[in-house]
Amino acid sequence: MSFLDHYKQTLATNYTWLFGGRVFNEANNSAFYAKHLPASGNEALIVDLGAGPGFHSLPLAKMGYRVLAVDLCEDLLDELDAAREDANVTAVHADICKYLPTLKENADVVLCMGDTLSHFESLKDVSELIRDAKTALKDEGTLILSYRDLSAQKDTAQTVIPVRSEANRIATCVLAYNGEKVEVSDIFYNRANADSEWGMATSTYEKLIIPIDWLIGELESNQFKISFQDNQRGMLTLIAKPR
Repeated sequence: MSFLDHYKQTLATNYTWLFGGRVFNEANNSAFYAKHLPASGNEALIVDLGAGPGFHSLPLAKMGYRVLAVDLCEDLLDELDAAREDANVTAVHADICKYLPTLKENADVVLCMGDTLSHFESLKDVSELIRDAKTALKDEGTLILSYRDLSAQKDTAQTVIPVRSEANRIATCVLAYNGEKVEVSDIFYNRANADSEWGMATSTYEKLIIPIDWLIGELESNQFKISFQDNQRGMLTLIAKPR
């Protein structure tokens, strides 16, 4: 199953809950960007690739940035629009792998956050995104990337991860490693109340393993200089600027 079909069939309706809710995510992201970007956006242009429901786009708009929120999943963009109010965010339904060359002006910041990079088909696609970002950014621009490091358990046949649970909702993830990719099965159990029977929804798609040394090499070979690198429980974040 493609990642887009996976989102349409299973993940999109559970996405915000799965990651802890909108308030939690926007607060965390606001704190991150307050540390790493100018406090007043002054309508500088940010391109948020893989924007989803706007966990990054909306906090950045509140800082004064203009944001193009790009995603291929219409359900998540609809959720962003519903939460947008008067924020300076434009939802763009497009393939993020092909979007940057279509920009009409150079961006101040390009983001690809969450675990979006792992949804790419190949390392070649990631390399092309970095190349396109270099062209799309202003000379003093900023590229911010994050993704989950799936390489740590590469030699493990299968890993079961309990993701989140509430009284009437449970999410579990099963990872099956296969060469340079990981087969991801998201499993959701839902019931209306304690007297109801449980229902189950599941679907499977592939994620790409991205070695951090390879990614750093790609950034450097495309004339980016890394100014920040962090690893929070397997979620890697890199900030880079054109040389």
